[in-house]
Amino acid sequence: ELHAERTSVAAQHRAAGRQSEALRDRAQHAAATVDALQLRLDRLDARLAHNLAGDGGERAEVARELLEAQQAAADMGAQLAQLESREGRLRRTMAELDLEIEAATARPEEFLAEGLRNVNAHFERLLGEERLQAARLLERLERAEQEAERQRAEHEGQREDWRGELRTLQLEKDAEAALAEQRLAATEQQVREARAWVEHLKEASDTKAVGLRQLEGQEFQLDKIKQALSELTDV
Repeated sequence: ELHAERTSVAAQHRAAGRQSEALRDRAQHAAATVDALQLRLDRLDARLAHNLAGDGGERAEVARELLEAQQAAADMGAQLAQLESREGRLRRTMAELDLEIEAATARPEEFLAEGLRNVNAHFERLLGEERLQAARLLERLERAEQEAERQRAEHEGQREDWRGELRTLQLEKDAEAALAEQRLAATEQQVREARAWVEHLKEASDTKAVGLRQLEGQEFQLDKIKQALSELTDV
C-alpha cells in the first residue's frame, strides 16, 4: 500500500514538474514581451518629449499592450508559484513515504503494530462520527414526531371546531326549516280563509242579484196594477 501511494505521489510530482517547466517557459516569454514593449514605449515617450515624429495613438496602443502583457505575466507568476508549492509538497510527501517504507522494511512488526493502531484509531473516529450522526438523526426524529403530534392535536381541535360549527349550522337549518313550515302552514290557512270569504261574498252577491230581480218583477206588477186602475177610473 505504501509503495502504491509512493508511486502515485511520484507520478503527481512528475506531472507537476512538467507543468511548472512549461509554465516557466511561458512566463519567461511573457517577461521578454513586457521588456520589449516597455522599451518600445520608452522610445515613443522620448520621441514625443523631443517633438520628433511620433504618434500619440501608437503610444496609447503600446501602453495598452504593455498593461495586458504585465497582467498576463503576473498571472503566470502566480500560477507558477502555486505549481512550485505543490511540487514541493509532493516532494516532501515522497520523502515521508520513503522513510515509512524504510521503517516498515527494517521493523515490520513495529510497523504492523503501528498500522493496526492507526486503523483502530481511524475506526474509533469513524464510529464516534457515526454515533454522533445517529444521535443527531434521533434528535431530529424526535423533533419531527413532536411536531407531527402537535399538528395532529391542532388538526383534531380544528376538526372538533368544524364539527361543532356543523352541528350549530344544522340546528339553525332545522330551526329555519321548522319556522318556514309554520309560516307556510299559516299562509295556507290564510289562503283558505281568503277563499272561503271570497265564496261567501260571491254567494251574497248572487243572493242580492236574485233579490233585485224579484224586486224588479214586483215593481213591474205594481205598474201593471196602477195602469189597470187608471183605465178603470177613466171608464
